[in-house]
Amino acid sequence: KLDARPPKPPPQPGAAPGGDWAGPFAVPTMNDDAGNGSLADAARRTADYWRRRSGTTVDTPGGAVPAVKMADSLDFIAGLDSADSAGFLRALSTRFQAYESLPGPGASGKVTGYFAPVIPVYDRPRPGTVAVLAKPADLGTRKPYFTAAQIHAGALSGRGLELYYTKSGDLLDLQIEGSGFGELPDGSRVSLNYAAGNGYRFRSVSASLADPECALTPRVLNPIQLSAHLDSLPIETQRKALALNPSYVFFSASRGGAPGGSTGIALVGGRSAAVDPAFIPMGAAAVLVSKRPLVDASGTITGYQDFARIIFSHDKGGAIKGGARVDLYFGEGRAAQAVGNRMNQKGRLFLLVPR
Repeated sequence: KLDARPPKPPPQPGAAPGGDWAGPFAVPTMNDDAGNGSLADAARRTADYWRRRSGTTVDTPGGAVPAVKMADSLDFIAGLDSADSAGFLRALSTRFQAYESLPGPGASGKVTGYFAPVIPVYDRPRPGTVAVLAKPADLGTRKPYFTAAQIHAGALSGRGLELYYTKSGDLLDLQIEGSGFGELPDGSRVSLNYAAGNGYRFRSVSASLADPECALTPRVLNPIQLSAHLDSLPIETQRKALALNPSYVFFSASRGGAPGGSTGIALVGGRSAAVDPAFIPMGAAAVLVSKRPLVDASGTITGYQDFARIIFSHDKGGAIKGGARVDLYFGEGRAAQAVGNRMNQKGRLFLLVPR
């Protein structure tokens, strides 16, 4: 189909690579529903991220913005009261312009959700477990790198990369979500954070298993069903199933704390988001307009609620590609999983660029 939009103006110096943008606009009206505590927490963490990068700049559709200006503008957001909608909007409008990320001709913005799984892990291998691996030293030098199939077949064995051991379904949940918590038999927790990927595009294991060529399941399974199904298979079949997705995620481990995004910023439920850094600058604030599912204690959807809230680009993901594509982090535990697994809505994303 032909693109019926007006011609795009010439790119400005410092425009985000690959970005297709409209604007500048006034900051859109919001009904920020995620609370002042999470807003201040996420904004301050992002400001600290830029203070550690003083002397650098970030490319935006409005031009290059110095790190010190990014930090100052995020500190400003941290001090605002999002419950006062009119005052909140007035204050933001004095410091920011908004640019809308466009998804491309014939497409619409898409918003999904993710969460921090809490999975059982072990210091030593047990029957029916697979390893959670650390980032290999040769990841940046060997190209192309090993596929997931080669890794599950033992391509990295003997290097001492094994952090912990867990069930196949739990490893898949962790790799899809990008970070989470491991719970040891004594009840203590470790944070398992995204360290790197092997460079291959994500492919759905559930969809692959249901493909007529594979036909290992009668239909595409939801994440909870898929995890249970994998764990019911012999371990060698589990490894073959995991290998259907060529993408493989490596992790770092630390005691306690919160899961960190690919920026290293600790994620904040309802505020942190994964985006495509080829389109959306990392470490930026934006307004996300969408709707979220409302679920009851059993995880059943009871309705939907519109929202327009400030979010922060703290993370990226192998399946998060293109403009106006957002994966919103909902936090940890079962409640976050219930909403995150069911979040799949259209949305619009407005990058907040300091004036």
